[in-house]
Amino acid sequence: MEEQFYILLPLLLLALWKLRGRVTQALPLLALAITSATLMATLSTEGVDPTRIYFGSDTHTFGLLLGAAIACLLRPAATKLGDIAPSRPGPLGQSIAAAVALAGFATLAWLSLTLVEGSPASFQGGFQLATIASLAVIVAVTRPGVWVGRALDAQPLRWIGERSYGIYLWHWPLLLIIAGAGAPWSDTPAEIWVVGGFTLLATFGIAALSYRFVEQPVRRLGIRASVRGFLGAFRRVGSSKPTREGASLADASSGCLPSPRHLS
Repeated sequence: MEEQFYILLPLLLLALWKLRGRVTQALPLLALAITSATLMATLSTEGVDPTRIYFGSDTHTFGLLLGAAIACLLRPAATKLGDIAPSRPGPLGQSIAAAVALAGFATLAWLSLTLVEGSPASFQGGFQLATIASLAVIVAVTRPGVWVGRALDAQPLRWIGERSYGIYLWHWPLLLIIAGAGAPWSDTPAEIWVVGGFTLLATFGIAALSYRFVEQPVRRLGIRASVRGFLGAFRRVGSSKPTREGASLADASSGCLPSPRHLS
């Protein structure tokens, strides 16, 4: 084992040297991520309220921080006109990418079936492992030219991915509202299926609307121009002369401007 370590050490140092600029940017993010993940586990062992641990910015930001660190390490290098495009990975690279993605998905599936919500295990390794598995999948499927990435880019998965933030944002309040509505199916065996079905439909519908009329205008125009456009649209009721921001907002909302590939 020691001999293998000393053989691989020069290769590791060489890789770090070639990526020294990116490593310098990623190291602070990695340090903060490790601190956040460790704090989550530590507070859980001390018996702190699970709600505090889950919603604490200091204890639950390691996923974002690790994602930002990976982005720094794997961002495409600046190229000049005429540079040769990166070649697609061969059979071995394709197999490795598929295996890593499969292992990541399998880990996430296992965690979703075994972890109990709010349990000590979820904070003492569960969330941390889920984050690592998610990052492994992201790194594997975003490598240029891998077939597993192209497979996941197919519809309707692409449609869901583009609206994933809205789906995440809306599902919980909608679930609480629908579950607490006191409908005839309450306290019946069918309740979980009816509530889940209505929540799913409402979540996808509202997420689609927020993606088109909120997210896309903000992405293309910015927050200030989007707000001005919305306010201008209300003021223009009955008027035939749209404002500049309102016209741009209408274009963005209707999909007249193509969505950049990297935002998808």
